[in-house]
Amino acid sequence: MLTIDNLAKNFFLSGIGIWELKMNPDDPESGMVTVNESFMQLLGDGTIDSTVGLRDFIGLFVHPDEVKVFLSLLDDLLQARDDYCEFEQRLWSHARHEYRWMNFTCGLIDRGAQDGTVVIAGLVSDIHNNRLARLALTDALFAKEQASKALAHEQKRLSAVMDAANVGIFDCNLVSMDVEYSPNCAQMLGYELKDLGKTVTERDHLVLLDDRGKTL
Repeated sequence: MLTIDNLAKNFFLSGIGIWELKMNPDDPESGMVTVNESFMQLLGDGTIDSTVGLRDFIGLFVHPDEVKVFLSLLDDLLQARDDYCEFEQRLWSHARHEYRWMNFTCGLIDRGAQDGTVVIAGLVSDIHNNRLARLALTDALFAKEQASKALAHEQKRLSAVMDAANVGIFDCNLVSMDVEYSPNCAQMLGYELKDLGKTVTERDHLVLLDDRGKTL
């Protein structure tokens, strides 16, 4: 049977942090954040208390560029506009001296009827390496797309120059004797591209009888 203690141990071993926010929406200064040991280990900071004020929590961990988004998401839960949210957030790692990407999942657990205190709880896991890998892949795909566009542009320009200069290009595989022709090759000779065929043999019927077998 899975007990609460065993569940906590499983979270600890899996490196998943647990956090909880208790706050009265009408009193922002009342916000208190409690985290478990796994959360502390994720960020490599064993010096702070497991319970700190929300303002201190933000100052210690949340990336300055993302404070506004972080508070907005929490406010949606506090004001019951949402019951659940999941987001990616950079938190400061004291062990690594860098901001690391974390995945947050959280939901509204309790809305106190008497004192108005709202409880939000959730999980946090380190996704830093996966996030960087996704960003690197996105950058690589974007670079490939830009390179493809640049290549297509240059091919279009080359084709225009070749057409203006009345130049044709062919590519022959000397092993299989398969041949590929540019459209201009056919145009120069007054044929359709399909009339030139795909091999040297297929094209030979267009070559002067005395010259057959002498050229590609």
